[in-house]
Amino acid sequence: MNREETAGRRLHWIDALRGYAILLVMFTHLDFFPGASVGVQLFFVTSAIALMFSRSAHRETSVTPFFIRRFFRIAPMFWAAIPAFYFLHLLTGGAAADAAQIASAVTFTHWVKFQWNNAAVPGSWSIACEVIFYLFFSFVAARISSARRAAWLLAITVVVAVGLWPVLLWYAAWTGVSDPHSQHLFAYEAFSSQAPCFALGILVFMSLKEQRLNALAVGVLGIAAVVALCFLPDYAARLFLVWATAFAAIAYALGSGRIKFLVNRPICAVGLISYSAYFWHFFVLEISGWLLPNLNRMENIALVIAATVTLSTFTYLSVERPMMRLGARLSQRIAGAC
Repeated sequence: MNREETAGRRLHWIDALRGYAILLVMFTHLDFFPGASVGVQLFFVTSAIALMFSRSAHRETSVTPFFIRRFFRIAPMFWAAIPAFYFLHLLTGGAAADAAQIASAVTFTHWVKFQWNNAAVPGSWSIACEVIFYLFFSFVAARISSARRAAWLLAITVVVAVGLWPVLLWYAAWTGVSDPHSQHLFAYEAFSSQAPCFALGILVFMSLKEQRLNALAVGVLGIAAVVALCFLPDYAARLFLVWATAFAAIAYALGSGRIKFLVNRPICAVGLISYSAYFWHFFVLEISGWLLPNLNRMENIALVIAATVTLSTFTYLSVERPMMRLGARLSQRIAGAC
């Protein structure tokens, strides 16, 4: 990891990881690749890596500029998605979110109840995990100074995830969720269960700083693990932390300049628009199912991917990028005033 990278140059391998993550997410919702249900975990690993690089580049002593940048990065598109899906569900006859569900989404508290999670915006459980991670990030990152400490963080998050799982099942039942599958889904989507994925990203960053591992060997093992896991699609969700570990191994190799064939312009371009694509692909899936129910499988896949890429490119340029620039300017002013 060289000085130019930590000074803020765009890291294309991180864009590539995001590109693969959104493709995995889209493929699972298109029933194209059952094991792709773990794409969100790749987003989490990548998010932690990117934030650690950003923190290193900005060398901030105040958390306020960090929160401002993250707010303008994540809130505008998410908030735009809330009314979009509300009116879409009214149009298509779907279950439109009620006032409590909308209010919880606007305030990023939709993770509190299973009945709120994903109600206003499909897949929004992952947004809740991201926001909670932001709340802990500055405190945790300031105390992780080595790969050894990052490994301890990972171990602690795994213990917490395992320990809180039955508590989350009880809580879901207490809030009125009687179906065991829904109870386990609520536990799976909780931040405590996904926290090890973020810890893996922090471990990747610290390992890149120390460069004590054979990056090529680690990357090959990561790819081999992903291939092996693909033959266990029925167990993909249960092994989500194993998938996250494999993704982390691949990320370490990419960050070390290995297996470069995975980093190319098309996948990096998809990575740039991946946040918009996360919302748009749900929207396009519902529209295509409503307006074009007779499309065959391959036609539907082609339509959803093409429409998602087109719409996501538009909102990335018109919403995401301007808001990120605004957030960067505001955070710089506040950092300069501190």
